[in-house]
Amino acid sequence: RKIATLEGTIEQQKYHIERLQESLARERNGHEQRVQELVTENKEHKLRICHLEGRLAEGVKQTSEKTNVSFTMQLMSDVERLRFYTGFSSAERFQRFVAFVSDGYKVYKEDQTGKGRPPTFSVEDQLILVLSRLRLGLLEKDLAYRYQVSLSTISRLCTFWVEFLADYLESTPIWPSRQVVDECMPSVFKELYPTTRVILDCTELYIEAPNDFRTQSDTFSAYKSHNTAKGLLGISPNGFVSFVSDLTPGRMSDKMLTQNSALYRLLEPGDFVMADRGFTIEEDLKERNVDLNIPPFLSGKPQLSCEDEVKTRKIAKGRVHVERVIAQVKSFRILKFVFRNSMSQLQNPTWKVCTLLCNFTSDPLLDRSEDLR
Repeated sequence: RKIATLEGTIEQQKYHIERLQESLARERNGHEQRVQELVTENKEHKLRICHLEGRLAEGVKQTSEKTNVSFTMQLMSDVERLRFYTGFSSAERFQRFVAFVSDGYKVYKEDQTGKGRPPTFSVEDQLILVLSRLRLGLLEKDLAYRYQVSLSTISRLCTFWVEFLADYLESTPIWPSRQVVDECMPSVFKELYPTTRVILDCTELYIEAPNDFRTQSDTFSAYKSHNTAKGLLGISPNGFVSFVSDLTPGRMSDKMLTQNSALYRLLEPGDFVMADRGFTIEEDLKERNVDLNIPPFLSGKPQLSCEDEVKTRKIAKGRVHVERVIAQVKSFRILKFVFRNSMSQLQNPTWKVCTLLCNFTSDPLLDRSEDLR
């Protein structure tokens, strides 16, 4: 009897378990169906999100293009604004420069894997952006906000263009022949120093103290009381930038900088070089049958003689040219800032670009003898 009772209980439990299994199966099927529905909904949402992101990207692209086009058109129609942002004295001159660099840009860009402009920027837009950075010293993040692109895009674009322009402009011959110099000689030089070939001067740029102690010492300038890099600039009598050296440690003397540059190879017998007192290169030039004209030294005398004073004033008249050109170079505000160690790779190219651009942004000084009298 007890066995029969247990068997009945077991049967009841089996029946109950079967009902539970059937219930679980129904719920599992319901859940699986719901999961499939959710997977389908998720795919639909992803597709919709991709579509919206694409529309958003297209909208940002169009907005950026409109912003770039609008800004470029504003500069092209406003000479003062164009000069302020780029240094170019006219839209026509800027367009000629764009045409000049475009051919070299195409060739150069093909060799620069992973660099270059984003597809939304024309060559004209890129130049305006980079020139604005050089001219006004704008931060890359500032430009990223202005042009509505990422900081990495601006950084890549600026690096590309500074390196390209430095190579391209430097490869363009800028040392004028003796005949060209004579033909463009301002009257003040014709009267005082008719055989002048080039006027020399050095300028220093502030740099962050290098990590290496020896380099710190080599770059520390007593004149500036700061770590600097020094560059040599050569100006033809009509105010054309005819020679630009690489930057060297700021402690290097003007004489040594000149000796280490390629200037001596360009000078010809009979040339006349004008420079400041720091250029004690007379012996070097004599070996090449080239004359040097520098202001007289006191050499222990209490004051200059009348003859030396006259000579000093005459040289000062001619040197006004190089001082004005250096002022033009320094109008690129990026050269007034301290170059950080992280920017050391771009320091020399930036110097080259800013100096050589002076030959393109406006006419050389030509004949300004009236200003020099």
